[in-house]
Amino acid sequence: MRQTSATIIASRGKKTHITWGLSLFFMLVLSNAFATPYYVNDGTYSGERWCTAVGNDANNGTDPSTPKLTLLSVLTTYDLGAGDIVYIDNGSYS
Repeated sequence: MRQTSATIIASRGKKTHITWGLSLFFMLVLSNAFATPYYVNDGTYSGERWCTAVGNDANNGTDPSTPKLTLLSVLTTYDLGAGDIVYIDNGSYS
């Protein structure tokens, strides 16, 4: 059976859509796989959501157990890229 032009265009459109969808899926998965989390916590440990220790700017800030004390320290220590996340925990910041 011979396909008409309209059927071929529809088939190509469907393939393109599926390919684009898979590409988008892998792009999102891979971009999150290489994203770096950073953690900031104030000087107290009370009612925290993400961090397991008080903040200190001498910490590396890349783990919940070693959060930075200030957002400024994260920004001056690291060159944040697309997809990176900074988790700022509950507390008082000035």
